[in-house]
Amino acid sequence: SSGINAEWPLRPGIKEMLFASLNDPDHPNVRFSAIRATCAFLTGLEEAEAKLHFSEFVKPMLKGVEDCVIAEDDDGPLKSFVELAEKMPKFLRPGVDQLIEFALRVIANTNFADNWRQLVLELVITICESAPAMIRKKKKVPTATLR
Repeated sequence: SSGINAEWPLRPGIKEMLFASLNDPDHPNVRFSAIRATCAFLTGLEEAEAKLHFSEFVKPMLKGVEDCVIAEDDDGPLKSFVELAEKMPKFLRPGVDQLIEFALRVIANTNFADNWRQLVLELVITICESAPAMIRKKKKVPTATLR
């Protein structure tokens, strides 16, 4: 392929808009909507293309998902993230340590509602099933949290 601009001239503008929305510090609902939109957009790409052109999205998406879980308000962003993890788990590699550590803290914290803890567990299981080699290669797995 000849690059992101040649394939679809609007993609850079969409990328810029999504990235700005994912990083909006003043409007959590904009960030949560941006997670859903970004997940939908990325799942329409090949995983290699997503990794090449959108890897900088992983950290703000993960931060937004964490904020969404902590707020326990709208589970849509988390459900979208689970879908993304199923379709392109290797795209999430740059944030997988942070994601698993956060997920295990949520799962272990009985102050979170069961449905949130179960959805976060589904995210971890999805990543483990979709990219087992990526998880096996991790140097440290916080097993103490699993006890």
